[in-house]
Amino acid sequence: MKSWEADLKIESFYSGGKVIISDSGEYGFSMINSTVVKFDLSSYKPIQKIGTEILNFAICGEDKIITYGEDDMLRLQVEEEVAWKSGCSVVAMDADPRGLLVTGGGDNSVRVYQILQGYLTHKFKHKQPVTAVSFIKNTLLVVSASLDTTLKIWDLQKYNCMKTIETLESVRIIRQYPKYLVTATNTQILRVNLETWKTKSYDCEVTAMDVQKAILIGDSEGNITKLNKKTLSVKSSKQISNHPITYIKSFLKNFFISNEESTVYILNPKLHLEKELIGHIDEVLDVKSYDDSHILLALNSTEAKILNTSSLQTKSLIGHTDNILCTDIQNDLILTGSKDKLIKLWRDNNCIATYTGHTEEVTSVAFSKKSWFVSCSIDLTIKTWKKSEENISSALYTCVAHTKDISVIKVSSDNKVIFSGSQDKSIKLWSSKLKIVKELLGHKRGVWDLSQSPQDRLLCSSSGDMTVKIWSLDSYECVRTLEGNSNSILKAVFINDVLVSASSDGIVKVWDYKHGTCFTSLEAHNGKIWGLAKHKQNNDDFLITGATDSMVIIWKDVTEIKEAEKLEETKETVKLEQDLQMSIKNGHYVEAAIIAFRLKRPQSIYNIVMNMNQIEITNFVDGLIENTEGLIALMAHLRDWNCFKKYSSMAQKLMFEVFDRIPVENFSGNTDLLQAVVVYSQKHFKRAEKLYQESFAIEHLMNEIAMLPRKNLGLESEPQKKIKLDIN
Repeated sequence: MKSWEADLKIESFYSGGKVIISDSGEYGFSMINSTVVKFDLSSYKPIQKIGTEILNFAICGEDKIITYGEDDMLRLQVEEEVAWKSGCSVVAMDADPRGLLVTGGGDNSVRVYQILQGYLTHKFKHKQPVTAVSFIKNTLLVVSASLDTTLKIWDLQKYNCMKTIETLESVRIIRQYPKYLVTATNTQILRVNLETWKTKSYDCEVTAMDVQKAILIGDSEGNITKLNKKTLSVKSSKQISNHPITYIKSFLKNFFISNEESTVYILNPKLHLEKELIGHIDEVLDVKSYDDSHILLALNSTEAKILNTSSLQTKSLIGHTDNILCTDIQNDLILTGSKDKLIKLWRDNNCIATYTGHTEEVTSVAFSKKSWFVSCSIDLTIKTWKKSEENISSALYTCVAHTKDISVIKVSSDNKVIFSGSQDKSIKLWSSKLKIVKELLGHKRGVWDLSQSPQDRLLCSSSGDMTVKIWSLDSYECVRTLEGNSNSILKAVFINDVLVSASSDGIVKVWDYKHGTCFTSLEAHNGKIWGLAKHKQNNDDFLITGATDSMVIIWKDVTEIKEAEKLEETKETVKLEQDLQMSIKNGHYVEAAIIAFRLKRPQSIYNIVMNMNQIEITNFVDGLIENTEGLIALMAHLRDWNCFKKYSSMAQKLMFEVFDRIPVENFSGNTDLLQAVVVYSQKHFKRAEKLYQESFAIEHLMNEIAMLPRKNLGLESEPQKKIKLDIN
């Protein structure tokens, strides 16, 4: 039996919009799919997901999260949720550590709330909708900006506007440092002295901005520019991305910067790149193993990513002008095919050659072990190309291969045969010069993927007809069909002595392809799995899956580990069985009951407990409730035993011992368990109460019989006695 377990899940932690950093600098908060995500700023992995249908959020203090949702409600996300109606569409919001919240609304209003009670304390008005709001630190002042091209400073003590500043355009970003405000429109940086109200401006394109020891701005060309805070003069500038910069946030001594592709850059104060990360994974279209510690991802983007699986740092392959659909790897060389109809050859993340010739998007590429590689396209052609470090516009060989879209192209391990699969339901085998060798027919729908066995002369194909077929490369016949999926099978790959398939419903199946049985099914994803590849790390076998649910999972083959654990478990069980028999034989009932409990033998426990005296029962319970795990396990057994009349008396005895020592409050996290115990205990009580009441009728009957004249019965007269039954 083959066993696989998820060893690493790579998830999105940022998909655009604002990021709030905790005061300690340990955590960041962002929004993904209308949910607030708390992530670790050292590992950049999601820790917690908060809320649903959220449109905006703010952080009060270290981790008190206030959200605004689609239901027009503001919520303080704590154990006892505080919620109140916002009264308007909230466009911007900010929280103050003193427990205040300010919101800017689409109804032109600026509102201030006391968070813990959720009541409105102040309401101010602009002439047009508000675009940005912020508390001015260590004061009771609020600053707001609006589409009316004004910046207003509101005094919360005096309930009035203490200053109005005209701006060139509507302000989108408000930042501050001691005694100064810095604001940004699309075309201007404006600095405001909070003591004199003097302003200084600098005209430039601004797509993002933040302030630390200097003012940092981003633009649509992917440039980061550092400005002197006093003079607003340019100190330095560098390009870090080919896409517009969308957000900048300072934390500790570094800057968190993102572009419109949700790639995250961590820059130090000197603007040197410390880390490049995938903020939002998006739909995974292809995955490949690069080396022991890196994988290659195509993410529905113009850039492919080389990802370090330990640090999650990435390198970007930048050069295509449309989404990359397919990849292949050979040593340090990478091939990418794109919707832009181009194929690019890379060494690491440096493009060394571009191949032009296809007239439609490139759907699959594959290296041979020789000096050429092959590609296929929606233009229905297959092309072979010479590996080169120069741009090439002429293929070695070209042929029109299929009548419908070609999904996949592969090269045999001996480099003699090229395999192609198409939506015309056929698989074709070609020579290296693209002469037809054989056509394999049998699928009822289009073919999605092909893979050759590394051990046998076999080829597998996955199809939209929900099957995987195994083909002999000697007889060219289908030798086995693997069935059991309920959706299209998009990917299939041989890994050692098993075959792994992935389907459009997110299910991964591991097959014993020689006998046609499924070892295991892994509920891997919530979307179509387009990426499936084998991976080696420290001589261990791994499997990589990537899907449209924006998640990449690395699975580890734990078959040997599970078999070793099962063997150890069997040995332990045999030893415990022997210890159980010896304990019973020697009359050590407490020890025997605890062993039977570990072996999960309810009948044995019942027999042993029924032979115990009260002191032994007490010692038995004490031995189990020393830790929470043992207590919960005991209560689970008592719940089950309490359901049966035969075992209920023993269950009630043990429950008395438990509740005599453990307060009910300690079970607050296991209310379902207690509820089940209570329900059946009430049934047992009602049965005992009914028996007790019925005993009075018996007692009355016996007394009436005793009152009858004994002489009428031919018996010697004796003093009459009342009979009282003791049901105890």
